[in-house]
Amino acid sequence: MDKSFALLHYFQAVAEYNSFSRAAIRLNISQSTISAQIKKRESQLGCALFIRENKHHFKLSREGMKLLAECQTSLNGLRHCMMSLSQTETMAGSINLACSVALGNQVVLPVIEQLMETYPQLVINLIETSLEKAFFDDDLDIALNFSQPEPAFYYQRVADVDKVIVASHAYLKRYGTPASLSDLGEHRLLIQAKGKLDWPNIYAQQSKFSLPARSQYFDNNLTKQHAAERGMGIAVLPTYLYSPNSQLVPVLPQYAARLSESLYIMCSKKKVRQPGMVELIVEIAEMIRQRLYDATLAADLLPGHVAESSVTEQPAQKTAERILDE
Repeated sequence: MDKSFALLHYFQAVAEYNSFSRAAIRLNISQSTISAQIKKRESQLGCALFIRENKHHFKLSREGMKLLAECQTSLNGLRHCMMSLSQTETMAGSINLACSVALGNQVVLPVIEQLMETYPQLVINLIETSLEKAFFDDDLDIALNFSQPEPAFYYQRVADVDKVIVASHAYLKRYGTPASLSDLGEHRLLIQAKGKLDWPNIYAQQSKFSLPARSQYFDNNLTKQHAAERGMGIAVLPTYLYSPNSQLVPVLPQYAARLSESLYIMCSKKKVRQPGMVELIVEIAEMIRQRLYDATLAADLLPGHVAESSVTEQPAQKTAERILDE
């Protein structure tokens, strides 16, 4: 790989993950190496790409934001072109991909459209199903899941999905805007029924935890979004379902900033050995990661500065050779 290309690749990873440690894990290199490479790039350019506020906090400089925009356009386009040139013959056949309804509609469907345009012989069926049963019955090829898969599967971490607490203009006009968690006792909370712990995690930030009696439960994020838009209460939504131009308004941002959920892409170790499968998974993950980042950027919810995460994460990419050895 050309050294300039590699340095830009390192910079883009740090900027998009908002973390030197996460970028290092993603690229399978040491944190000291990626830090040294960023400093080298800054020296070559004669300007700072990141404003370092202290040892663990930083934000993009004006020059850094400009370079990131160019990287996202140029490098992602180049990667996609190179992948299409090398995999045109192997990207063929029918693939069953499972994910949640909301993620499928807002994020995955445009990715599928782009992939099928690039690879005319490839058909990707988007389905919603019980992941465990579908993999067991051999009905599923790839799945996107918000919990870390079992070691029996090949998987990659795609990204951390940020969240926002929202309510409609009409709801806030009627019930008022909460300023703290203690104010929520007089409000209606919209809660996802299937094992999501967003509200418990929010309330865990204070000593007492008690959901308001008028809380309502919904089966999925899309239904919860529609309920919030209709003024039925306050909801926690992934940023890909929020737009500044929508009927919804962010509230309690000081608590939403700590909410995120890791998204994984997974495949059975049997099917990952099929020709082109690893490459397809890598490309899908990269495209979804970019769309999630774009959604957070469009929502104008990117933090001004971030702290390095102390959580140890699984590498986002494994080589085909490593998978075959497992």
